[in-house]
Amino acid sequence: MLQENPNVTPITPTAPMAANTHGGRAKCLQRLVRMDLPVPRTVALSFDAVHGLASGHAPDIAKILAEFPEGALLCVRPSSQDPDWGGPGAILNIGMNDARFVEMCDTLGANAAAALYTRFVEAYAVHVARLDPDMFDDISVEGAQALSEALRAYEEEAEEPFPQEPEVQLRQVLRSMARAWEGTTARLLRQAKGAQPMPVWALWFRKWRWGSDGQRRPKGKPDRACCNWSTATPACARSPGVTSARARGAMR
Repeated sequence: MLQENPNVTPITPTAPMAANTHGGRAKCLQRLVRMDLPVPRTVALSFDAVHGLASGHAPDIAKILAEFPEGALLCVRPSSQDPDWGGPGAILNIGMNDARFVEMCDTLGANAAAALYTRFVEAYAVHVARLDPDMFDDISVEGAQALSEALRAYEEEAEEPFPQEPEVQLRQVLRSMARAWEGTTARLLRQAKGAQPMPVWALWFRKWRWGSDGQRRPKGKPDRACCNWSTATPACARSPGVTSARARGAMR
């Protein structure tokens, strides 16, 4: 159980958590939980867990996902020991895939669901897969056709389909954020602000309460939030304006 792992900790009123092990934002969340405020289910990774991620040692992602409702979309945010040290930008809507898109077409509407999925594909491509953001510049359409073109562009650039398993998506997001924060540039920047050479920051992720107006964001600006607190596999069968067979059915 995660409750028995001090490095992968569900945030509860009694969880063993401190700013010098899980960062200031994670500790603030725990204070809100103790005040009985409506905080979404959240899991925090300690400094040691993040350092292990950057070294290629990932926690049990399946157990982490089991802490959340099936099909939940997650966001991942940094939690540094000192807020002045910053951290990588948040990644939103982890878990979005063809199956969730079909479901959300019924709840949000086809255009809004397509916009949400498209933004996640763009953010994942640029900030996780480290692909060239210019590959999305030629997308001038909206809705399901934009989603289809974004998925096609990802597959052509990455030479593999966009990952559909939430476990794969979350593992790659965590690893990418951890490695980015241990890079040379990030290390020099935080040391200039008085941080220690070792990475003293953690990660926390929670169920994402999203909303969408159905509009795509400007090109070159994927759906990656700033670091404030207020914070995946078969290939898609593509034809113009559709993503997969299930998605095509949802668009009718």
